Amino acid sequence: MGQSSSARLTGRPKDTEKITRCGPVSKRSCTDVPCCLLFLLFLVGFVIVTLWSFAMGDYRRVVYPTNSKGQVCGRDVPGRPYLYFFDLSLCLRMAPVAVFTGCPTPQVCVSSCPDYYWSWKSPYNTPNPLSARELMICLDGRNATDPEFFDVPIDELVRTRKCAPYTYNSKPVFGRCMPSQITRLLSNGTGRIYDNAGQQIVLTDAQEKRVSGVSVVRGREALIHMTSVFFWPLLPLVLELLVIAQVLFVSISLRSISDPVMVQDSNNQTLPPLSSEEKARKDLQEFFKLIPCDPLINSSAGKACRFLYYGDRKYTIFLQFFNVFMFFWLVNFVRSLAEMTLAGTFAHFYYSRNDPSTMPKYPLLQSFYRAAVFHIGSLALGSLLLAIFQWLRLLLEYVDAKLKKFDNGCTRICSRCCCCFLWCLERFIRFLNRNAFIMIAIHGQNFCSAARTAFNLLARNLVRVFVVDKVTDFLLFVGKLVVIVISAALAYLYLDGVIFADTPFADMAPELHYIAVPVLRTVADNSDCGV
Repeated sequence: MGQSSSARLTGRPKDTEKITRCGPVSKRSCTDVPCCLLFLLFLVGFVIVTLWSFAMGDYRRVVYPTNSKGQVCGRDVPGRPYLYFFDLSLCLRMAPVAVFTGCPTPQVCVSSCPDYYWSWKSPYNTPNPLSARELMICLDGRNATDPEFFDVPIDELVRTRKCAPYTYNSKPVFGRCMPSQITRLLSNGTGRIYDNAGQQIVLTDAQEKRVSGVSVVRGREALIHMTSVFFWPLLPLVLELLVIAQVLFVSISLRSISDPVMVQDSNNQTLPPLSSEEKARKDLQEFFKLIPCDPLINSSAGKACRFLYYGDRKYTIFLQFFNVFMFFWLVNFVRSLAEMTLAGTFAHFYYSRNDPSTMPKYPLLQSFYRAAVFHIGSLALGSLLLAIFQWLRLLLEYVDAKLKKFDNGCTRICSRCCCCFLWCLERFIRFLNRNAFIMIAIHGQNFCSAARTAFNLLARNLVRVFVVDKVTDFLLFVGKLVVIVISAALAYLYLDGVIFADTPFADMAPELHYIAVPVLRTVADNSDCGV
């Protein structure tokens, strides 16, 4: 009894924590079987939700553009695959409410997005009224030369919302006609996101692999002897992409399990001038007062029953939360499987470095077999803990977004504190999981025993872990500093024209009055990863 207490106080290793000298244990049994059964049960439930959402929903309602009549462009309206908004400014003024309530402007399917500008307030931009009518976009994708609209004055067509008040140069974005300026902005922003994502992935990957100089040398030797490790990340990547694809499909299908919401709209409303904020605000207020209606029985004079949006059924929100939870669980499970497989693979190399004959022929496959056959329950338990904390954080952020309209400072502070606490706890669990999976890969323990053993080992080597961690932090800081300096130097040479001097490409050098601003922007772009 006294010896056990002394071991707990001094942190000396117990007999069960002694490291084996012959490599990973070959004789194993299944660990954490109840967690494995629970994981399989949730997988069956996820498959049922997927099949049910596919049978009851129609993802094309959400993904494909839909006009004001609830028709899918290109499917219900052949030959007109693109959606055009009569007055896109109303959508922008209502953002982000328009995402959930729909845009309060007529939407029609067109064969192609217009590549010109025209406004009903400037009809003299066209040589004759007939040309002006040809440029207009009206209901059902027709123009004002249609017999139904030809004898009606242009201002009357605009006032009754039978034709768009203006057209704009646009490009199709997911089947929607968006102004060309916005599409260019999106393309530039996408490149910026990819650039930052690449930097973040590289730096995060470097930060998570903090090892000492000796470990780097050992790791290089291990990679030389086990080249299959280079191709191993492809399998987890494919599995994660499959999980993401299925979760997105279920989310979109659940979003489409709904009935079309129709509202009673007036055909006699006067279109507010685009420059009048008060009239635009009044128009939005009137929009929220629209009366739901049935297009089959609507007979009110001067009223039109039009499609607004597909409204979610109340129970689908709970299925969405389940879908998000399964996303966290499955992604963490795949990553945990990859970590345990690599841990067992490198353990084979580590324990056979003095006797290469003990090295198995296919260490990666053997390690993957052990993890996939004997330790599914342990992997499910470790990934479940991470998924719970991640899901709770997302739920708190969702509640916080709902409570913003009450502007309660105390509630907001409590929510932020809870999110911060869960984030710290998630980081700790992730760190402990990684070390627990290493112990499972070597000894074949269950998750709780492996986590306790890993925690004791870390506690006994706390100083060593701290020193290696800080030294690696400094080396990473120096490396990022070198990258920033090189990027700034290259940016300066490019913008100053030094690179193109005395070359046939001298005309490609940019002409700038101030070089310091773009150079500083380049430095900021390369330093936003935590330097």
